[in-house]
Amino acid sequence: MTNRYLSGLVVAAAGLLACTVLLYSGPRRAVSQFQPGTPLIQGLDPEKVNSIFIRKGKDTVTLRREKDGFVVEERARYPADTRQINELIIKCLDIACAEKVTDSPANHAELGVSENSDDAVSVTFRGQDDTPLIGFIKGKSAERGLGVYVRLIGNNTVYSTEKYLYISAAPMDYVEKKLVSVKKEDIVRVAVETQKGLSVIARGDDGSIALQDIPEGKRAKGTDYERVFEALSNLEMIDVAPAAERQPAWDATYTCALKNGLTYAVKTAKENDKYYAHLSASAPRVGEVAITRTESDEELKKKEEKILASETAQKFTARHQGWVYEISSWTAEKLRKTPEDLLEDIPAAKGPEEIGASHILISYKGAERSEATRSKEEARALAEEVLAKAREDGADFAALARQYSDGPTAQNGGDLGTFGRGKMAPAFEEAAFKLEVGQISDIVETPFGFHIIKRTK
Repeated sequence: MTNRYLSGLVVAAAGLLACTVLLYSGPRRAVSQFQPGTPLIQGLDPEKVNSIFIRKGKDTVTLRREKDGFVVEERARYPADTRQINELIIKCLDIACAEKVTDSPANHAELGVSENSDDAVSVTFRGQDDTPLIGFIKGKSAERGLGVYVRLIGNNTVYSTEKYLYISAAPMDYVEKKLVSVKKEDIVRVAVETQKGLSVIARGDDGSIALQDIPEGKRAKGTDYERVFEALSNLEMIDVAPAAERQPAWDATYTCALKNGLTYAVKTAKENDKYYAHLSASAPRVGEVAITRTESDEELKKKEEKILASETAQKFTARHQGWVYEISSWTAEKLRKTPEDLLEDIPAAKGPEEIGASHILISYKGAERSEATRSKEEARALAEEVLAKAREDGADFAALARQYSDGPTAQNGGDLGTFGRGKMAPAFEEAAFKLEVGQISDIVETPFGFHIIKRTK
């Protein structure tokens, strides 16, 4: 993430907050009678908000202003996402009342706006010294229209709103969960060091990606190494805790080196079926990059990239050094692959040089040459469903291919004809050549999606 991008975020956040102040902090004239469209919250100046307290049952979120932003107290004062805070404030100030429902406290529990109601979500804005500025309670969905029931804290009047209102009382919903986002084309080398050995994946001069230092008699197992190579394309957290409070036994380190000299390092650990990560970054020191008046534009650009990389590394490490993140098992497994996971024995016997096969391709959004809109998880679930149908007695594989396949051979019943080695994606070829004639494979993943293969010849 560049300084220019970081600056852009700060400017955008400041702009949002400024717009909020202009829209909502001005004087408002009180009305003697209710009018549809009247804002529930009036006269709140966002600049005077020092904290926001949200509660639903036993769940609470305390967002407290600190320096130029807010922190989440329930997560040891971890920085809150500025955009989420601004959206919360604007959402609250945008609550427009559609109808006055009741003035009687006896109806509060029924409408879900009693402070003890299971459906109640209370939001309180506080100023300096935690002095309450204003607050409201959101209750059940309104019986008429699309809104919900709301009332101001300290006021018995209940209104229905013009629009549906959702406010989360989960602390992690106010945190930026994305930790690192690296473009695959910017990566030059990845190394995974575990207790079982070191695996290195690097980009060659021709741009190809390959597993390095493969022992004799071994080969890369499918394309798992490519998923390891791009594991930092979107690293997100599930939860966060101070590093001083959570100290798992770090047993693997994933390093990702970029073209500009920036290197990310992710230490990982597994503890009680959960995976944890600790992040840092490094780059050539600015003092090691000398700029003279003799560089070409290209040379000057490279040196400027190194300086920027050094600044980014320092800020990144300072930002994350005090925290330990819980990450998903799906992501952690890619960060912790051992040589055993990435290598396999080269088969002693090659088997046939040419076979015939049909296949069903279930693709997903983001796969190569895909026009599908389903997610990867949805594609995997559909592939498992189709595989079960294909293995039923009397199943018509060609008919299933015509019905479900996203591949160009769908109308031909998935028939690929005959092909030799080296013609298909490595994982596809490996699975297809292991099949007996008439046998159907398990689900095979390639960059194009999920395949179900039936050998025909």
